[in-house]
Amino acid sequence: MAVVVPSVGQRDKAVQILVGTDGVDSTGAPNVAWVASGDKVWMSKSAATGFDRSAERYTDEQWSARVETVWHMPYLSSMDPDLVDVPKLRRLQYGALTHDILRAENLTFEDGRQIRIWTRTRSGV
Repeated sequence: MAVVVPSVGQRDKAVQILVGTDGVDSTGAPNVAWVASGDKVWMSKSAATGFDRSAERYTDEQWSARVETVWHMPYLSSMDPDLVDVPKLRRLQYGALTHDILRAENLTFEDGRQIRIWTRTRSGV
């Protein structure tokens, strides 16, 4: 099955990139603070996985699902997985949801470079 990569015109979601500052608190425990990095970036969004009952968990008398999403964005050196630990120090925020990055990869095409990002969001009622 061929991978379908969205065109530039399909980037219709304005997404805020959050940058983590890698630090420690007063007790020496890891502490990451998240801040918005500049302007929003136009990305395309698609589902990475379908409905999977095993990806859900039952807590507080309600179901909570993990939602995995694939994003395509223009190349930015600040999101290049060869230059930055993207899963550790970057997150995406779209609307009211924050998406934890699972992995990222560079894509190169005749018309330029893109970055593909896999994220996971946990949602609950």
